[in-house]
Amino acid sequence: PTLTYTPTPRAEMRLVKTGLPETPKAGDLVRYDLTITVDQSPASAVTLVDDLPTGLLPSTVTFVSGPAGTVVGNQITWVIGTVTPGVVTVSFMVRVDPAAEAESVLRNVGRATSPATADAEAYADTKVRGDVRVTMAVYNEAGEVVKTFPVKFLSRPVVEMETSGDGVLDALGEGLTMTWGEGRVLGGWDGKGEDGQLVSNGSYYVKVD
Repeated sequence: PTLTYTPTPRAEMRLVKTGLPETPKAGDLVRYDLTITVDQSPASAVTLVDDLPTGLLPSTVTFVSGPAGTVVGNQITWVIGTVTPGVVTVSFMVRVDPAAEAESVLRNVGRATSPATADAEAYADTKVRGDVRVTMAVYNEAGEVVKTFPVKFLSRPVVEMETSGDGVLDALGEGLTMTWGEGRVLGGWDGKGEDGQLVSNGSYYVKVD
């Protein structure tokens, strides 16, 4: 007799990840979709893991499509089980940290694993928008510019600003830090002018546009 052996095709698994909107503002919600595609033969014990980067708030995760996952720390895990040749999609929403710096890129990485096939990995980059151009400078009592700070691009206008300490520089080497919105730093002043020399005693004002 003639024996014919036909091996079972090995499962092939792919992962695709998307995030919308691609350029949210700080504080906005972003939706991520992760799609697992399995070809050839079933993939058993499939697990999907998503690592949230700094700048996305794990406490705000909500599951909007597909099976719900489990959030531990900054990691979301889905126990999918066996996937026959076909497609499985999970979706969730998460909020961008209101303190996220504008122009920063938040790379969100997902990985699908199964003992029946090679791991699959995909990522989605989310860039925090900076629509508000902010300039800041220190002025003396005569209205003259003493010190300017680098231009910043923020997601939202600066409504209120706070200074560290009591707002008084009374010793060499001291400095003030100007912050807004949950401690985000706008700039710091060490009592020196544009030439790097200490200014004279007096009252000075910080202006933000």
